[in-house]
Amino acid sequence: MYIKPIFSCPIMSHDCNHDLDFLTEKCYLAKKYDKGRECSNKGGWQSNEIYEHDDWFPDLKYDLKLLATEFTKTMGFDINTNLKLQNMWININNYKDYNTSHTHPNVFLSGVFYVKVPSEDGKIVFRHPALSSIDRDWAHVPITTQNTTNSASYYFLPVENRVFMFPSWLEHEVTPHFLHEDRISISFNFSVV
Repeated sequence: MYIKPIFSCPIMSHDCNHDLDFLTEKCYLAKKYDKGRECSNKGGWQSNEIYEHDDWFPDLKYDLKLLATEFTKTMGFDINTNLKLQNMWININNYKDYNTSHTHPNVFLSGVFYVKVPSEDGKIVFRHPALSSIDRDWAHVPITTQNTTNSASYYFLPVENRVFMFPSWLEHEVTPHFLHEDRISISFNFSVV
């Protein structure tokens, strides 16, 4: 018997080597001067948008652009396509803060870079694009081995200095963490111009 998986939801993971003390300081400085906004975040603080031409995080922006270009190439898209860092924002979550399930419409790639991770709580959870159909038709069938064929969701643990990048259409959420200590991440979007 031959089984061919015909669709894929690629998630890129890469460990970086950025100065996390410097980035943490910059994130808290931003929080001091930016009232923030509420989008998918429940509790915590989320900065307003930071753009490609802004002075914030030049080394991180450079690395993210290289990774996005390589990721795009490995997925089989035209590597001559010009990727633009559409926007980025800082997330500072504390005890029981989380992000509800969402996507990032009208962009190509999305991602998150972890600056400060005090615990393994606050997982990033990805939902299968056909989640409602899977729940309807497969939820009652016992699973012997959990794998990418039968999973309705998949999660990754946050790790300091690690970036995850994924298609912007992939629904995701961030679970609460349960320490009275800040978890800091920088989220971002790339568009095609």
